[in-house]
Amino acid sequence: MSAWLDEAAAIGDALAAQAVWADDACNWLTRRVPHLMSVPTEPVAALETLGPSVYNGTAGVALALGRLARATGDAAHERAAQGALAHALAHAWDADATPLGKVGSDWRFGVYGGTLGVACVARELGRPEAARAILARLAESGEPPEHDIIFGSAGAILALLGMDDAPEALPLARRLGEGLLSWKPTLTGLSHGASGGALALAALHGATGEPRFREGALALFQWERDRFDAQEGNWPNYQAEPKGGRHPCATAWCHGAPGIGLARVQAWPHLRDPRLLDEARVALAATRRKLATDLADAGREAHPCHGTVGLVECAWAIAEGLGDADARGRAEAQMRLLVARHGREAVARWGEFAAWPSGAARGLHPPLMVGAAGVLHLLLRLHDARVPTALLPTPA
Repeated sequence: MSAWLDEAAAIGDALAAQAVWADDACNWLTRRVPHLMSVPTEPVAALETLGPSVYNGTAGVALALGRLARATGDAAHERAAQGALAHALAHAWDADATPLGKVGSDWRFGVYGGTLGVACVARELGRPEAARAILARLAESGEPPEHDIIFGSAGAILALLGMDDAPEALPLARRLGEGLLSWKPTLTGLSHGASGGALALAALHGATGEPRFREGALALFQWERDRFDAQEGNWPNYQAEPKGGRHPCATAWCHGAPGIGLARVQAWPHLRDPRLLDEARVALAATRRKLATDLADAGREAHPCHGTVGLVECAWAIAEGLGDADARGRAEAQMRLLVARHGREAVARWGEFAAWPSGAARGLHPPLMVGAAGVLHLLLRLHDARVPTALLPTPA
């Protein structure tokens, strides 16, 4: 095995060993520090189990472990992947509040936050009948209230376009695209903003050849382009409070230049608008500046959503899309630095305090987008670039 795969397998081993089983399903106990504290005391970590979602639940862990098992052939990795999937399928339509919300009701079309994401994982991990049942039920339901990548139609379109073996998939993607054409974004960025919707419409144009989807994608990219902050070399985050009359810029996969650059290199083959590549270069520069700052802080969160691992993968993927071998090599070198700080040898020497840091108090935090499964997944991609990114809803 390569050094990348060795590190991924070490995380997979730990996840498999810490799984808590009930019949054929498994879950994980994890520690979470509340973000809002009512009194200024030392925070106390709360124990909780994972919900069923891809973003921070068992479906995401199943995806990472399932892809790892293909590379390692390890029975423990495969068993834990299937156990995590069994839990996610059992709770895919839950309407009660989970750590991310009502997965099976308002966010049922969500790839990262809802039921469709569970179907994507089931399809990939050998449960096509379960995936088809979810897809058939979604095809008969009403329109999603959200239009973003995490919870709504943009992410759903990208996922559905990968389900070429399901007759419901393309008609449903087209239907969701019609709704997305009338969307008026209020945020920049990939996860909840204009970039996510633009990328979905660009991919839908690529699949159907219909000009209105191309025009819709270009219009959303233009809306975001008009809001570029040239002084910061980034795009403003309208979720943050303005300071001095200007909204600050975020720099993460979810909000800001890294995700925006990723959307542009992914949309380029469908749209062939040269401005997309110019903006991707600007986004790559902003991502690299943020990485240099964050890597100076050894305690920074290291996960895909808004941590250093997400910055590394966005830089790596944008560089790949631009054909910039030097920038891609630098991203790999930055990941080696993170492995030296938080990988298996660091943990063996320093204990769980050195493990990949996340929002949990310390130790292994399992989820895909905010924890160890996401680190595992990037390590797996560095071992084999044919593994699809977890930063976009693109099934294998």
